[in-house]
Amino acid sequence: KGLVGKNITELAGEEDICLVMESILGALEDGDVKTFEYLLPAKGQNAYREFRFVAAGNDKVLVLVKDISERKQMEESIKETGSRQRLLNEVLGILYDPLNWQDSFRLACEKIARFTGVSGVYIFEESLENVGHADNFYAWSHQGVISEEKSGGWFEAVYQWRELVKTNGYLYIADAETNWPSELSKLKETVMLKSVLAFPLCVTSQINGHLAFIETENKRWETEKEMEEFCSLSDLLLFIISGALERKRSQEELVIARQNTERKNEKIALLFTDVQRNMAAVTNLLNNTGQGILSFGSELSISTEYSSECRRIFNGDVGGQNIIELLFAH
Repeated sequence: KGLVGKNITELAGEEDICLVMESILGALEDGDVKTFEYLLPAKGQNAYREFRFVAAGNDKVLVLVKDISERKQMEESIKETGSRQRLLNEVLGILYDPLNWQDSFRLACEKIARFTGVSGVYIFEESLENVGHADNFYAWSHQGVISEEKSGGWFEAVYQWRELVKTNGYLYIADAETNWPSELSKLKETVMLKSVLAFPLCVTSQINGHLAFIETENKRWETEKEMEEFCSLSDLLLFIISGALERKRSQEELVIARQNTERKNEKIALLFTDVQRNMAAVTNLLNNTGQGILSFGSELSISTEYSSECRRIFNGDVGGQNIIELLFAH
């Protein structure tokens, strides 16, 4: 009812008027159906309309309008799913079997930060021996955001909120003026963090680190939809990163085990060298006594170690011979 008497140009924004007029003129000139999609901004959720212009005579145009919001949302969802899958494949490829874990984790942080549009992404690797402390930090952030060197205090603060992490599955902190933990006071002197969203990295129900997103420009994750989207993406990223941390630790444990084995082998080699040196000294002593000295075991077999005088007395090598046969034969 409100459309009667209005000019068609009043129904579109200034940027779309040219496209509307092109569709109308095209329909009148060649008689083909011209299609034009238009976004109607609305509160809560945008509405999409499809306009089809068909010539209805020499100077009239029939317009068919169809609500295509559901279709556009599905298309956007497919695009988002495809983009998300590409990100996951990239991160998985980077962290699958890297030559340098530190560079690879930092590159993964950069990929995630650029995809999500946050100010920075941090991966904290928790110490196995000193729970609540981070052995390593891996991070990527835009210039001017918190450096890795200043992230230690932040991780300590994240650790203090672990009970909240366990309850909700994530840690969300916003409004730096009211509810930042006191440990972040030094960080607030250098940069104003607006929001932090952190997720625990778990292997077999044990927390071995955190994946954290930070925002310095504007508050993030205030709406339920945005929080759900990040939680959904993070669930997949956590699986990949947790697995990578586990492989990294396994490799480090193998390196340590190999180093320990090498040290033990070195000690054994030194002991063997000492034994050989001592045996050589004993042999030299026996050879200079001028006496026939030999030894044999319960099987009466003569040891291969004996004085050189035995060789002269028995006219040859006596090692391995039966002592009874040797003595009575002579």
